[in-house]
Amino acid sequence: MCGKGKIYQAVSENFIRQMRNWALTSAGASMGQSLISSCYTLGGGDRYPESREPVLIGEAEDVGQALGKLPNRYKQAVSLFWQYEGRPLVWFARRCGEGVDWRTYERRVMHGHELLKAELAKQAEEVARYRASALMSQSA
Repeated sequence: MCGKGKIYQAVSENFIRQMRNWALTSAGASMGQSLISSCYTLGGGDRYPESREPVLIGEAEDVGQALGKLPNRYKQAVSLFWQYEGRPLVWFARRCGEGVDWRTYERRVMHGHELLKAELAKQAEEVARYRASALMSQSA
């Protein structure tokens, strides 16, 4: 019926990692929570080291700022998709309003991803320009 394969195929592994990182921070995970090994907890725990990727706070903030600049329908679709990753598209569509079909939701996520990538590229370009001007002023 409705799968998420098209959504994942349209984005890179790095983009997926960035969005999962953003979702972790927006859910309230902090650096301390994500990096402390289970060996420090009281009780048994497992004997293997933590395998979670570290939360990159600065990167997550960049994604959050870029998301904030998207039109609401795309911001909502993309945010829901990554914050509740793994849910069926029908579930997401119901949360976007009455009468939203899962195919409409899927298109909103995919278009939202394109808008988000463009906004992130614009942010990266602004940072690069700032760094270049800072380097020029230091050498002058």
